[in-house]
Amino acid sequence: MLKLFALAAAAVSAAVPAAVLPTPALLSHAAWWETVTVTIAADGQANSCEYRTSLLAGTKSCDVVGPASTDVGKGTKDQYTRLTFERRFRPDRGAVGEDSLPSGDTLLGRQVLALAIDAKGLVAGCKIVAKAGEMTPDYGCEEAVAEKFETGFSGSTGNAREGYMSILVYGHEEHVV
Repeated sequence: MLKLFALAAAAVSAAVPAAVLPTPALLSHAAWWETVTVTIAADGQANSCEYRTSLLAGTKSCDVVGPASTDVGKGTKDQYTRLTFERRFRPDRGAVGEDSLPSGDTLLGRQVLALAIDAKGLVAGCKIVAKAGEMTPDYGCEEAVAEKFETGFSGSTGNAREGYMSILVYGHEEHVV
């Protein structure tokens, strides 16, 4: 378990996926999610990086910047660790509850942001409303304010929208036979 935390900490700080991938418009009026999953071998090398989103069909490859870990510790070459960085957006108040994880995965960090999105699709207000886990995800209000949302409104008039964005970091260890 400590090895998983060390890998995750290194991946969050030094190996943030270079997902400078063309991302689809972020919707403010519908729920969506996106994930970046990095598979890391016991020697600390990233074997693969995968980007997925509910807004587009299919999967895209991505690159990892820098080594996945500088201090992996002892492990066998057949041990892999999957780390997933996920954003989930919900345009309702019921989103502050617990976020479910895939079976067998361990939550490393979670942060929930309450967002006020204006009629132009800009984040006009942001507040952290929940945190969990040993690691705080490296995405907060500063990053959320830089986002642009598609509002579904015609022109620049209309009502502001509220939404909740969960930022999750979770891991999964596997043994390849």
